[in-house]
Amino acid sequence: MKRKTTDRQFERLTAKLLKSKKFGYAAIVLVLWFLLSVFAVSDVGDGDTAELQLSRMEAGSPPADPLKVRVCSWNVKNYNVSNRYVKGKWREYPKPEEEKAQLRKVVAALKPDVLLIQEMGDMAFLDELRADLAREGVVYPYCAVTKYNSPSRLAIMSKIRPGRFMDFSSIKIEVQGENRMSPRGALGAEFESGGVKWCAFALHLKSKQGARKRDEAFIPFRFAEIRGIDEAVFNAVGADAAAVIAGDFNDEPSAALLRNFKKMPFRFVESVPEGGGRAYTYYWQKGDTHYLYDFFLATPGIQKYIIGSKIGWHLDASDHRPVYIDLDFGAL
Repeated sequence: MKRKTTDRQFERLTAKLLKSKKFGYAAIVLVLWFLLSVFAVSDVGDGDTAELQLSRMEAGSPPADPLKVRVCSWNVKNYNVSNRYVKGKWREYPKPEEEKAQLRKVVAALKPDVLLIQEMGDMAFLDELRADLAREGVVYPYCAVTKYNSPSRLAIMSKIRPGRFMDFSSIKIEVQGENRMSPRGALGAEFESGGVKWCAFALHLKSKQGARKRDEAFIPFRFAEIRGIDEAVFNAVGADAAAVIAGDFNDEPSAALLRNFKKMPFRFVESVPEGGGRAYTYYWQKGDTHYLYDFFLATPGIQKYIIGSKIGWHLDASDHRPVYIDLDFGAL
């Protein structure tokens, strides 16, 4: 449930009813106000993050072993209303139900404790996914979605209660001397497991799609996005933090790309495909090319807790494969 009515609005409404001597209505409003204060979604963040929300589902429960955590990152391919080819026509249409069902099947099989999502719609779409998963026995009590007004946002769902969410969407960047903006930026959450404070961040960098020759396949833009995200994460958690960052980089994990993390000491985490075979997460059918666009980076503070990293399968849920890491905070 979204808490769209503010406390100040309730106060004004109650005062108006009391002045009009409609005490019964005023009492009802006060009761509703109290219930919303206790049970409704609570905003977290830096004051202006109105759409970044901490949601609670009372039926949720923490992971069976609080020391072992699985973090998964997945571009879920337009879990929103977007331009799709449906029944012989291109039209604005929601994600097909069969794709949603396959997505839930993958999530249920992988059992991530924290899911970093790219290409999610607004909170209404995220709530839909969470509710559908809950009906199938997979409950994520906590979630957030970036505030930036876009049909394609970043989101996080978690079985672990976060200490805070961090919204770094709409980051200002400089690209080849011009002031630009990274529309998706990054979204993070801070957790504590086994006495260790750690963070997980999701990102989704600009695609090569639509680039002209002078745009250089948007490589300078993506590198600038990384520098902006790097600065924001550093200012929020510091270089010594135990942290991972993952998502759709729309680029391979090259040394040139990683050099743009100038303040955060993120290093590439190699992932092994489930079932063996080629290590890729995105297949471009037109060019018959496999790309490793989705991956994890980790700081030294968390690398010692990583006990495995894999690339999963997408079935027909997305055009990207999920990637995940397993952490064991009791291993040392």
